[in-house]
Amino acid sequence: MPALLDCPTTNLALPDGPRDMWLLKNNVLVVNTFRVLTFVDVSNPRYARVIHERKTKWGRTVRTRVVDDVLVCAADEGVEVLDVSRPDAPREIDAIGRNNVAAATVVDGKIWILDMKGIEVLEPGNKLTTVVDTGTLVGHEGDIAVSDKYVALVSYPTGLHVFRRVDGELVSHGGAKKGAYAMSNKLELFGDTVVDVGDSDAFVRFTLDGKKAKKLKATRVTGTMLAPQAIMGVLSVWLLYATVRRWFGATAGLLAGALLALTPVAVLMFRFNNPDALMTLLIVLAAYCVTRALENAR
Repeated sequence: MPALLDCPTTNLALPDGPRDMWLLKNNVLVVNTFRVLTFVDVSNPRYARVIHERKTKWGRTVRTRVVDDVLVCAADEGVEVLDVSRPDAPREIDAIGRNNVAAATVVDGKIWILDMKGIEVLEPGNKLTTVVDTGTLVGHEGDIAVSDKYVALVSYPTGLHVFRRVDGELVSHGGAKKGAYAMSNKLELFGDTVVDVGDSDAFVRFTLDGKKAKKLKATRVTGTMLAPQAIMGVLSVWLLYATVRRWFGATAGLLAGALLALTPVAVLMFRFNNPDALMTLLIVLAAYCVTRALENAR
C-alpha cells in the first residue's frame, strides 16, 4: 500500500503548496498541487528532480488516491484515472465529468465516486449506479474507502459514516464531533477496521461493532507523535519567562509567559505535528541568548 508522507526534499520548488502526495514505486513521489500533478524522483532525497508534470483534466483536484499502479484524481468537475506504472509518462485510463466530486477510488476495476449526491459506482459503459444515498452527509471535502464488506466516508463537517457494501445500510457513525475533521483526512479500510489519517490525531482506529448507527470505538494514537510539540511549547513559555524576567522582573516574565501560553494560535500550533513549534522554540531561545550576551557585553 502506498504511504502518505511529507516531502523529504529541501531543493524542490512547487508552484503551489501540496494538496496531497503519494509515494509510487521506484521512489517516485506524485504531488497534487490542485491543478498540476508533479512526479518527483526522490531516490536521492537531497537532490530530488521533477521527471514529469501534468495539468489536471477537470480543474481543481481536491484529492488523489493511488491503488496499485492507478492514480485516481477527484476534481471539482470530474474524475480522472491515470496509469502511473511509468511515472515519467502517465497514461489516462478513464475520465468522467461530474460536478462537486469530493473523493474517488478504484476497487475491482470500478471507479467509486463520493459527491454531493452520495456514493456512486461507474459501471461499464459509463453508467453511474448509486450505492449509498448519503443525503446531507457529504460536504465539499471528504474521502472514501471501500472493502469487501463496507464503504466508509469521512466528510466535513458531518464526520465519519460506514455503510454495508451489499445494501448501503448505515452500520456505524461518529468518532468525532461534527466539524472536527480536517480537509486532509484520509480513510483506509482493513476488514472490520477503519483507519482515519488526519492532521490533528495522527491516526484514529475504529472497530466496527456491527450495530446500526452506533458510534465507533476509537483508539487515538497521538501521544508519541505530538508529545515533542507539547514539550517544545512548555520550553518556549519557560524560556520567554526567563528572558523577560532578567530585564523586567518576575511579574513581567510571568505575564509574558502566560500571554504566550494562552494565545490561541500558540495553543493550536503546539498540538500539531508540524515544524512551527520548533521554529517558535528556536526564536525564543535566540532572544534569550541575545539578552545574556548583552548582559555580558559580548
